[in-house]
Amino acid sequence: CWSNESIQNVRLLSTNAPTVSLEQLVYDCRLMNVAASHPGGAQTLRDWLAESDAPRDAQAFVLRPDVVLRVSGAIAAESTPYRRTRAAVLASVDELRRGLTSGELSIPANEKRWLDRLAREAENLPEDEDRFIAEMMPVLANAPYLPEEYCLEI
Repeated sequence: CWSNESIQNVRLLSTNAPTVSLEQLVYDCRLMNVAASHPGGAQTLRDWLAESDAPRDAQAFVLRPDVVLRVSGAIAAESTPYRRTRAAVLASVDELRRGLTSGELSIPANEKRWLDRLAREAENLPEDEDRFIAEMMPVLANAPYLPEEYCLEI
């Protein structure tokens, strides 16, 4: 069980929500430890968890082991951190589109619109990091950050 969502500190029936979430994580860790103590058990549990979520959730889909390996290949083929990040985005979008086309992934229409937007933005990322920084500096001119802390020159 994983989530990219923060957990609001609200009172539930037994205790606060973060405590409940932590208890669920403990149960999941215990389950994985038991699975790992059996031959092939950890891999089987991993596959079941991926198979149960991947068809309905874009994040779970790109975290499938086979998808991760393909995206990792695209990342490893690049030479700089910026180009690796760009490759990861482009490869992930390609994988999501492939999953939608093949029927391996089904997401709501409103999420498909976001995927289209992400794809357009990703495809417009310059290949050159210096060009990307130059494009972003005017956009971030009034942002609450200190460029020098990121080794950026104004």
